[in-house]
Amino acid sequence: MADLKEGRGNEDGLGKNGLIIICAALILLVVVYAGNRLGEERAKLSAKKASLGTASFKKRDYSQAVTYLREAVRLDPNNAAAAKALGRSHEALEQPDAAAKAYSDSVAADPKQPEVLTRLALIHWDQGKRAEAMKDIKQALAVDNNAVAPQILLIQIYKQTGEFDKAIGVFDRLIKAGPPGVDMAGLYVEKGVVYVQKKDFAAARKAWKKALEIDPKNLKALNLLDVFKSR
Repeated sequence: MADLKEGRGNEDGLGKNGLIIICAALILLVVVYAGNRLGEERAKLSAKKASLGTASFKKRDYSQAVTYLREAVRLDPNNAAAAKALGRSHEALEQPDAAAKAYSDSVAADPKQPEVLTRLALIHWDQGKRAEAMKDIKQALAVDNNAVAPQILLIQIYKQTGEFDKAIGVFDRLIKAGPPGVDMAGLYVEKGVVYVQKKDFAAARKAWKKALEIDPKNLKALNLLDVFKSR
């Protein structure tokens, strides 16, 4: 009889514990659901603020754009597009530090943005943060090895640092890839200019002639060939 009572007591205990667990689980579900709904509402409001910010940017009211876009990012830190637009607005206001912060936030929300990484690299380079700039470019090319913007910036950097062979290597890679929408004649023209910096005038003329094969009316190539015809 005592054993029976003891068993019933254990069952009652298990029942109470089970009820507590069920109640806790229900409370957790309610909290998660409420959090999700709140997140959805914040995301919608963020999108609305971002839209207002974009409209202000198009009107060249950059200060107002910053106000809207900053609020959009605050409401939804995962709104990579809003953070990117915020960076552009800060750049328009000549606020590089704030622009870099916004671009970094955008990349944190969505790392697969070669264009944003390139703009961040350019700011870092101009600020003398060369290691960070090269890291940004490397990350951009890791996302898309054929991305044009980071490669163009890389060429400019190599020209500044006097690493002309590296610049020509990037030109060759771009030309070989032949990305759509890129001015191939222009690439050959600029490649020729780098050869001039190397004092390899024969290679420069060859590059400009190649540019004219693509675009026979390319004035820059024609002018440069005329200037360096006897060099």
